[in-house]
Amino acid sequence: SSPNGFDGIAQGGLSFGDNRKGNSVSTATFNGTDSYIDLGNKVMTDVRTISLWFNLNVIVNSSLSIWYPLVTRETNFDGGNQNRDELGISFTPIVGQEGRILFYFYDSNANLQPIFSNSNTWAANTWYHLVAIFDPVDGMKMYIDGLLQNDSNNYTLSITENFESAA
Repeated sequence: SSPNGFDGIAQGGLSFGDNRKGNSVSTATFNGTDSYIDLGNKVMTDVRTISLWFNLNVIVNSSLSIWYPLVTRETNFDGGNQNRDELGISFTPIVGQEGRILFYFYDSNANLQPIFSNSNTWAANTWYHLVAIFDPVDGMKMYIDGLLQNDSNNYTLSITENFESAA
């Protein structure tokens, strides 16, 4: 839920449960097949922030060999203009970065703008808090459990630029 009215809509086999503090219907559990939260086709202007808690049911480390997404936003499902104006937060199998969290944005020219987490090891059954920020002045930043990650990216978005879905 968002104070700005940017509330998502549950899709697929999504279920809700108690959060780490016992508040009811405060967490979403994804089935790994067809569940997701549709965030609509507009996101706020100015500074953009994605904040989430995650709790893995498996250990993720440098032996990761597949993408393990936490958040993705794809704009072109028709096969055209792939990787333009898309963003995500995912555990990555990219060689040399295996197991790290990748916060990324593909700009309108399909150039990857990445930030990688400091760590590449994540325990199962442990809560982590992640904040990813697009700032029109300071660029991209990522915090995990309140710690600013060492990697940064000075890519900035215009405050008039919106993320819009092609759907």
